[in-house]
Amino acid sequence: MPSAQISPIVKMQAHKDALFSKRPFAQLCVHCQKVFDNWPVVVRTLQESKNGSVPSYRTEHLESLGELELSAVAGCNLCEQFFNSAKKIVYDSKQVAYFKRRKQLDITKCNYPHASEDWVFVLNVLSDEASPKGTDETSKGLCRAICSVTLYATSDQALVYEPKDRYSKSTRDSLSHAKQWLSSCLASHKTCSGLKHRHIPTRLLYLGGKYPCLSLASEMEEVSGYATLSHCWGSLPFSTLKKDNLDAFKRQIPREALTNTFNDAIYVAKHLGLNYLWIDSLCIVQDDDDDWRKEAALMSSVYRGSSINISASSAKNGTFGCFQKRGSSWRCQIRGSHGDESLLFDCVPISFQRSLLDSPLVSRGWVLQERVLSCRNLHFTQKEVFWECQERLACETFPEQLPECLDRSFRFLRRPLQNDNWGAIIQKYSACKLTYSRDKLIAMSGLARIVQEGNKDEYVAGMWRKDLETQLTWYAYTPLPRISPYVAPSWSWASSASSIGSSSLSDVPFGIQRKLATVQDVKIEYTSQDTFGEMKGASLRLRCQYFIRASIYQDDELWYLSAEFAQEQEDVYCRFDCLDTGNVESIEVYFLPIIKHLRNDTERYFGIMVEPTGERKGEYRRIGQFSWVEPAHSAVPTLIELCKNTKTQVDDSEYIGVFLGQGGIKEYIIDMI
Repeated sequence: MPSAQISPIVKMQAHKDALFSKRPFAQLCVHCQKVFDNWPVVVRTLQESKNGSVPSYRTEHLESLGELELSAVAGCNLCEQFFNSAKKIVYDSKQVAYFKRRKQLDITKCNYPHASEDWVFVLNVLSDEASPKGTDETSKGLCRAICSVTLYATSDQALVYEPKDRYSKSTRDSLSHAKQWLSSCLASHKTCSGLKHRHIPTRLLYLGGKYPCLSLASEMEEVSGYATLSHCWGSLPFSTLKKDNLDAFKRQIPREALTNTFNDAIYVAKHLGLNYLWIDSLCIVQDDDDDWRKEAALMSSVYRGSSINISASSAKNGTFGCFQKRGSSWRCQIRGSHGDESLLFDCVPISFQRSLLDSPLVSRGWVLQERVLSCRNLHFTQKEVFWECQERLACETFPEQLPECLDRSFRFLRRPLQNDNWGAIIQKYSACKLTYSRDKLIAMSGLARIVQEGNKDEYVAGMWRKDLETQLTWYAYTPLPRISPYVAPSWSWASSASSIGSSSLSDVPFGIQRKLATVQDVKIEYTSQDTFGEMKGASLRLRCQYFIRASIYQDDELWYLSAEFAQEQEDVYCRFDCLDTGNVESIEVYFLPIIKHLRNDTERYFGIMVEPTGERKGEYRRIGQFSWVEPAHSAVPTLIELCKNTKTQVDDSEYIGVFLGQGGIKEYIIDMI
């Protein structure tokens, strides 16, 4: 398709580094060019929208995904961005007539703050394929593709790495930029330099010789800096450091131990001027449990002490490597004008925001602490490279800084880590995957050590002793079997294989809280001297004001169960840890209210559901979490009133002890394992 020839109308700043030159502006097909030729009309149409509707400008465009691909191949850079962002959706028969008529591009303004000059383009086209089996026959062939691209206003013309390579086709071409990011950070980022942690790992790969070899800390001379690697091991076998090959690795790392990912990481480290690299499989003796435990306990120091962490984000295993091929139009810039004002836009597919967040590596449990602990991260994704440090989040498309809206999508946590971050850490970490479930607590022990440096608190099975009562009200998003063999007590989120949510973090950010239960003692038996590592067993002694026996009946609503408290029917929102309630009509449980929260005359209670272990008097295990809402001036009995009903109370024989608390209120002691 014909492309538009546009002469430059925007003055750009010259780049200081001679390695870079300005990238040519996007070529556009007649349909895309029409939009920017009519840009004043687009702006005026959106400004004149009324009646509270979402402002939108519509114009005809290509009809199918096939046509979009042909246009991209013919040279339209914006059509290529649309094609790369296509998301296929099947519509039912009621929508057939509507979509047969529709072949249009919708343009709207971005709805986030500080984005007055940013725009969203949504193109709806046929996907050129039949609908999946089971779809209504009348809609067969009408599988649609939604193609979304965001246009970010900018004043800087995109740069290329070298004039001879104006269309970089591999992420390897980003290394000159990576070197600039690192140099700039080392020279001017006070926050990053303030986090410098001097540590030399027990073993490092030395890259300064003809072949990489293993070097011991006790034998190293001056080490000015080293890189670390975050990578997916995958299921394919490769050689690792063992007791019987340690001496051989000191002479030379064998070729069969150097996967494509490892070789690429070595290349990156050397390009950045670093002669040492730490890789877990080559620097920890994999068949020595004592060495593994020792090095796992030092993991926080290893990543905190590195100059940079190289992240093979898109590699599912070692064969993929860090460097990936990419299309020639991975970055697209378009010029336009509005009156006498010159405009320049960066065009980014909606999938751009997921390129790092949804990469294979990010879903791995160990990688979360590697990323957060490292002062600097260099992420090699499928289409481009991202830089992440304490003061800058950038990538090849946005080499100076990501736009604010994208920065929020990518940035997870910055140091210093504090207690306030812990709930977010647990939520993020619990959604990640671990090859070995026994690593549940070990794989985040580095983060816990950093937090403890600040809070000076006792670390308790993945939680903190201070305000432990509130932390006990965590909940599982999906009931899954408890992790086996033993990893953590039932009252700890670490015992669950599910993604975890925190009531104290997300549900009750404001208001007045009162504790209805108090943790009196916690006992933990560890497998080693490391109090952040594996446990053999743990128990918790709880002093509680209320303890209720109830029958649970499943309601029509998913997860909403109806609790019968001695013939009083009340709706309670229950989440079970490991019990599938799909075919269960009723369940006998014990309710233990822990937190009372008051906000705007509405009381909310958070607590846990438990069951007797049957092994010792007054000993229970957790089976779920509940919340109870009492609107102001409600006619139904309150939770406290039900607790005081003698028919709901648990017999004294089911407690360890009974005491009279403040105000003569009877309080009970139970143990939880």
